[in-house]
Amino acid sequence: MSVNRWRETTYLITGNTLEAVKRSVYLAQQGKTVLLAVEETFLAADIGSFLNCESRTEWRAFFPDSLWENGYLHPDGYKKYLEQLCREQGAAFLYGLYFVDAVPAKKEGIEVRFASKGGLYGVRCQYHEVYGLAKDSGKTAYAAWITDETTGENRILKAPFLWNPAKTEAENLLAGRRELLQAFGRSKAENPALNLGRFALRAGDGFLASTKLTRTHFDVIIAGGGTAGAMAALYAARGGAETVLIEPQYDLGGTSTLGGVSTYWFGNRYRDVEEIDRETDRIERKLGIRRGPGLWSEHDDFHAGVRGYVLLKLCLDAGVVVVFGQIAYDVVKEGKRVCGVKTAGHAGKQTLCGALVIDATGDGDLAYYAGAKTVYGSGRDCFTYWASLAQYTGTDGYRNNFSSMVMAADPEDMTRFTVLGRLRGEGTFDHGAYVSMRESRHIIGEKVIDLRDLCMFRTYDDGICTFFSNYDPKGKLDADMVYCGYLPPQVKMQLPLRALIPMHLEGGVLEGLYVAGKAVSATHNAFPGLRMQPDLMHQGAVLGLLAARAVFEGCLIEELSTPQRREWIRAATGDKLTLPAKLRYPCDGGDNPDFTFYAEQVTGDSRTHWIDVPFTYEETEISPLLALACGDSDRVLPCIRKRIQELEEEENGGDCGTLEALKRMALFHGCGDDMEEIQQAIMRKIKETAPCLPVREGSVMCAQLLPDHGVMPELVYDLNLLSWGTGFSMEPFCLVFEALKKEERDYMDIRKGTYSYLECFAYAAERSGRTEFIPLLRELAELPEFEEALREENQVSLLAERLQTLLLLLYRALAGLGAEEGIKGLKQLSTVRCLAIRKSAEMGRKAVEEGSFDRTEKTW
Repeated sequence: MSVNRWRETTYLITGNTLEAVKRSVYLAQQGKTVLLAVEETFLAADIGSFLNCESRTEWRAFFPDSLWENGYLHPDGYKKYLEQLCREQGAAFLYGLYFVDAVPAKKEGIEVRFASKGGLYGVRCQYHEVYGLAKDSGKTAYAAWITDETTGENRILKAPFLWNPAKTEAENLLAGRRELLQAFGRSKAENPALNLGRFALRAGDGFLASTKLTRTHFDVIIAGGGTAGAMAALYAARGGAETVLIEPQYDLGGTSTLGGVSTYWFGNRYRDVEEIDRETDRIERKLGIRRGPGLWSEHDDFHAGVRGYVLLKLCLDAGVVVVFGQIAYDVVKEGKRVCGVKTAGHAGKQTLCGALVIDATGDGDLAYYAGAKTVYGSGRDCFTYWASLAQYTGTDGYRNNFSSMVMAADPEDMTRFTVLGRLRGEGTFDHGAYVSMRESRHIIGEKVIDLRDLCMFRTYDDGICTFFSNYDPKGKLDADMVYCGYLPPQVKMQLPLRALIPMHLEGGVLEGLYVAGKAVSATHNAFPGLRMQPDLMHQGAVLGLLAARAVFEGCLIEELSTPQRREWIRAATGDKLTLPAKLRYPCDGGDNPDFTFYAEQVTGDSRTHWIDVPFTYEETEISPLLALACGDSDRVLPCIRKRIQELEEEENGGDCGTLEALKRMALFHGCGDDMEEIQQAIMRKIKETAPCLPVREGSVMCAQLLPDHGVMPELVYDLNLLSWGTGFSMEPFCLVFEALKKEERDYMDIRKGTYSYLECFAYAAERSGRTEFIPLLRELAELPEFEEALREENQVSLLAERLQTLLLLLYRALAGLGAEEGIKGLKQLSTVRCLAIRKSAEMGRKAVEEGSFDRTEKTW
């Protein structure tokens, strides 16, 4: 693999210690160009990774008094201080870089290569200085924060243990965590008011150890020990496969542990998940660790450190070789068969070979390196659902913080996101050491799951696991059915094996490689139903189970007998691989669904969204409106028109609510027969609330700062719907335009939906191609809040990124209509700090220039 990006600097500093930070700042103060490259997502890992926060003479002299509390460095405060110090003095730093090698440059200086989430990243420098953690041996300690809930005092508990150099780092970490739990139990017995907080990331006092593998061939290689990867490793090893698990962090569990999201949200609890829950709960109860109440079960809330301990212990007990501190940055291939991975980290460069490889990186990294077909975000742009840098309100408390976009494959954007994330959140005790990605890259498999599969309860012969979720995007989606007011239900859905096997860019599949976790083959809009922690744990367990079986049989997973696969899954996990409903077909046969039946089932009370239902609710029937929305227009429209005619011919003219629902659906499928009636209804709604615009009347449960959840004022759905017909009047849009200019635009008020009102102009313009939108879009793009959102000093505000996204949509619509202002605006947005917006602006401009700006087909 070649380096995909080079950066120039005079001095390169590697090694994440306080001394390395001081040296970088000193060089910058001398006018030198310097770059500090570190693996972690914070500076001075010799403090933060080991919880070495106690007062020391040299640290007292360096850090301001305001950063000390009860004799300890404030964990969030010291990290912010060092980042600010570097920025003020001009010392650049990058997170997420793992040293690979350094060689003399062709002309002069040194070329240093790093492994990252995006592959190889290069730095050309004149001088390369390395700072390592102080090596030690023998007796060391493992630490965690604890809180006295009576006094509110926080302190660090350290448990001494003997580091065994004959053991791997994972085995030593497990020993340290075991001693810590026992030490807390003793302290808790003396003071019942104590509660256990977050664990240190690593063991020791500046101790540096690595696992240099003595073997390089395994049956199953798993890259990524997060939500799905740890379970895949556990079940592969239990199935008899010689298994190695590569994890760049120093804990297992990913988002659920290091990412701070230690509370389940939806998801099925099959036996594989139940085992982890029970063991976690057993330890928590034994030690009296306080947990929050659950919505679905008593195990919904758990202690992140205990969960990581349980996963590590079970994996090691099963015989998994766990390698911490290494990142997979490339694959080994023979033709289109993936047969190994290349890693880098504390143990140096290592190449591992195996019969089967599972990509559990969460972002499809290995698939991408191997030449798989992939799509980032929605594909039309780089907009993804929001990521999180966890906000810890105390030693154990967590605040939901999925709030902005990041492209993790780019170290510079990852660093930008992390620095901004640490500046967000009031009263934070600390921020997470791991960026939790909600979405990034998806592979393209033989089957791409879309919203129609979710809404229609689709099952597959090669189905391997069952998921359960509400529709919880957290960010901008682009599904037309949602924009027109048809939001997906809270349902179970099935995942086929074909969605885990990536297609190659040159055709055919990549053999021997399977993608576990969030990067499966699904559209941006269907993905929110496929990402819940228990479901990803179950998915990983199933994939590990099948990988072990395939190794035993000497074949690929897809070559195993389908009935046998399903039986193994049922026996091991309890997943019956069935869904509660099936799409109805005519009694006389045929390949097309019975849309006549669904048209007859529509009433004025038919659901169009499920935002207001209890979290424990499960929809078990196919919605007639969603069945019609998901059908092919040429099949659906005749059935809708027939039903409308029947109702209108009834003596009382038919139920008004039912007729309205059917006429809206007809317009969604491009039939404008009732366009005038729908437009008049829109006009009445606007005039009823003038001079203000109608607010959302339905539920806004779970919705955050828009765009989120597909939540919009009901009138916006109607305005978006108009663009699916031809010859609609511009009058409703002109009235909304005037109201937007006159009223106070409050983007924070979800019910007011100001963001959605502005976006509907871009949506309708792109869908209809009507040039009458140009002057409206042009004037909206000049609103003063957009200029404010581009100012550097406002980037900490979440609203800045939202408004930049909205401005891009307005400019893109202008460009698509042929307006020069649109192209100029997209060029301007190609320079903002957020890489997802920069790249999306470039993609929009390129689509216009190449003539591929087409929005006539529905997006699912």
